[in-house]
This record gives sequence, structure tokens and C-alpha cells, in this order.
Amino acid sequence: MYNYKLFYLSILGGCYFTLTWTSLQYIPGLYISFYHRYTGPVAACFGLCLFLLTSFTDSGTIDKSTVQSHLGVYPFDGVLYEEKTCSTCKIIRPARSKHCSICNKCVARFDHHCAWMNNCIGEGNLRYFLSFLGWHVLLCWYGAWVLVMILAGHVEERNVIRAIRWYIGRPATFHDIYPHVFQWLLAYYSTQVMLVIFLLVISLLLMGFFGYHLSLVAYNTTTNETYKWDRLKRYAEVEATKQASEAKDIPSAEQRQQSQGKCGWLRCMSCWGSAPKLEERNIYDRGIWKNVFEVLNPQGFKRSVRRVVKKKQ
Repeated sequence: MYNYKLFYLSILGGCYFTLTWTSLQYIPGLYISFYHRYTGPVAACFGLCLFLLTSFTDSGTIDKSTVQSHLGVYPFDGVLYEEKTCSTCKIIRPARSKHCSICNKCVARFDHHCAWMNNCIGEGNLRYFLSFLGWHVLLCWYGAWVLVMILAGHVEERNVIRAIRWYIGRPATFHDIYPHVFQWLLAYYSTQVMLVIFLLVISLLLMGFFGYHLSLVAYNTTTNETYKWDRLKRYAEVEATKQASEAKDIPSAEQRQQSQGKCGWLRCMSCWGSAPKLEERNIYDRGIWKNVFEVLNPQGFKRSVRRVVKKKQ
């Protein structure tokens, strides 16, 4: 699992040192100020701090000393969560918690196990994980913008566009010019161009992942709960299909008449009362602002920390 951490550090360090080695000498430039020589390292260090904070902050461990602090935070909904004992930890498993087989512990408001962090994402560190994703989206955009401004300054200073217009020998449009500008940039600044493309691609991937988790926060649900609802829906569909197939094979006309719905159709699921029905209801959704505040101010995690501190005192 530590290989993923090293992979992240190699990506962050590789991008930072490549940008510094190839492009720091061009700051300040025609379109970029000198203070970007200092804001870049600060932004990268802040991203690294968020990574370490997410990796080493307790995700919301539930054990015998903290289980009472978490039991009253969320009610059992009777569908996804029912009161049961964790067979490994030998404690009552609170609603919305899950036992992680990788970390070998129960985690409050379990979202998923993140291999990049080598840590679970749960009630205790979800806010840091979201900050990590959002900051790295901005960091990629910032790095790409700095490089684009550097390249635009060089294009302007060296009169590249004027030279291309002279080379074409006629009034040129933007579509006539930009392939030649891109070709010139690839010839003289290939490292910067490829780094811009790489940063933009990574930012799109991170932005999609960040947006997905923001939508989960908005509806007060988790990745784990989303997977659970999907499995339950698939199970309900399979059972409905199985019951419909069994009803279709009933040989007796009297039995066939009894199995039909009120509308007279054999496979009408809307009026066939024996078909399993599953209505997705999220009792934990309290409105977007309260949901966001719940992530920023996790009550169960704070209660468990206070309980542990009191015991140590």
C-alpha cells in the first residue's frame, strides 16, 4: 500500500521539479509576475500537507472504548443498517459504520478505503480528503496557467505570430496560425507543452472524482451506501424476474387467473403484489447545508476523542 503513497509523491515531486527546472528561469515574464516564484512552492507544500493530514488522521476508529460515542449519532434505517455485532471487533456496529478488512477495524460513517492514502476515508478525515481533492484540482489549473502565461510571453517577445503571417504570405485567420504556433512551441518548449497537457488531464480526472464526492455530501450518503443500494436494487430486479418467470409457467388456468394482476396481465409488476419492491429512502439527508456542516463538524468523532482524553486524564 505504501507504493501508492510513493507514486503520489513521485507525481507531485516530478511535476514540481520539472516545472522548476525548466520554467522558473522565465519568471518574471511578459505576462507573469515575479511573486509566482514563491506562490508555486507554497501551493505545492500545502497540497502535501493535506495529503499527510488525510493519510495520518484517524478516520473514525470504533472500538470498545469509543463505541458508545458513535451509537447515538445515526439511527438504524432498517434497510441498509440494522443493529448487529461486528464478528471481528466483538462490538455493536453503529449505523453507517463498516469493518474494513484492510485496516482491520470498524470505521464510523465509512466511505471507502483509499489505497493512495493507505487509510480509510470516514467520519474523522472526510473533510480533509475533500480538501485534498479540491486543492489538487486548483493546483493543476494553477500550474497549467503559469506555463501557458510563460509560453504566451515567449510567443509575443519573439514575434512568432508576425513571422508566421509573413511566411503564409496572405491575410491569415486564427485557424491558419495556431497549428504553426503549436508546432513552434513543440520544437522549442516541448517539456512545458507536455506538462500543460498532463496537468489538464489530471485536473479533469480529479475534478470528476471531487464532483462525485461533493454530490455524496450534498445528499448525505457515502460511497459504501451507494454500492449497497445498487446491490439491493439488482437483487430486487432478479427476484422480480424470477417470480414473473415462475408465474408464467403455472399450468392451471385457475392458478393463472389467481396470479394475474387487477389489470388482467400476467407480468404486470405495478399491480402484482408479490413482486419485491424496494424504495430507496435516505433518512440521513437533512438538507444540503446541514449535510455539509455534518461533514465539517463530525459529532461522533469529536465525542470519541473527548471520551479517550478523559480516560487518559
